[in-house]
Amino acid sequence: MTDDTADDQYRFSLEDLEDDEAETDRHEARAVEMGQYDPDEVIESGSIDGENALFVALGVLAMVAFFVHVVTLLG
Repeated sequence: MTDDTADDQYRFSLEDLEDDEAETDRHEARAVEMGQYDPDEVIESGSIDGENALFVALGVLAMVAFFVHVVTLLG
């Protein structure tokens, strides 16, 4: 296999890759947009939506039913 045919196998060359500085600038811009992280900031909980509580309760009931079913099959 010659070098010419090996080069034809790849869709992209190293020249096609973007510079890492552009990626870093994008991440820095996103960090500025979101604000600084403060580990001492207190996060207060919001009110519980009825729909969310319903889905949590249905999930718990489904898992309990699943485990009961598995235990009855094994026992």
